Amino acid sequence: MHVPYPLQKQNALPRRAILPLREKPCSTGLTPGFTLFEIVVVILLMAVLAAVVIPKVMDSDEPNLRVETDVLANHLRYAQSMAMGTLTPYGITYSSGSYHLFKGSAPNTALGLPGEQDTTVSLPSGMTVTFSTAASTITFNAMGVPCSDTAGTTPLTADAVLTVGLSGDSKTITVTQQTGFIP
Repeated sequence: MHVPYPLQKQNALPRRAILPLREKPCSTGLTPGFTLFEIVVVILLMAVLAAVVIPKVMDSDEPNLRVETDVLANHLRYAQSMAMGTLTPYGITYSSGSYHLFKGSAPNTALGLPGEQDTTVSLPSGMTVTFSTAASTITFNAMGVPCSDTAGTTPLTADAVLTVGLSGDSKTITVTQQTGFIP
């Protein structure tokens, strides 16, 4: 005996009665959507979030210690890459709230740094940089090794640590003595 699949009952609902509700038009003839109340609530939530988040993100009046430290570290990396690329010593020298890039054994001749408009980078008011080395200069030789002299002939005997300070906070930049690695 063969039974057809699926087994249908005599009093089963017609196919039209089991269609999903969304396929049926609304009783008013309009398509379903968001109510005005729902839209207003979402806009209010977005406004509250914006009022809380934007002032914290856009606080540009305060100098940012982390950002300034990262910029100085990148400028040190740039000096190192220039020394290795041109086989000529390059370095960064710091003096009373500003620093600049120099080439060879001429630390008083400022060269341009990437992302800067002037050849000398001035730090924000109140920000200081202190060096663990005797001089406020780090020179990289053609091999990328940090040196204590501007000619790039005397490698550092210990890691150079630059401490960038602002309002009691500080961040450090370490230049590894034999490799010049700056984490």
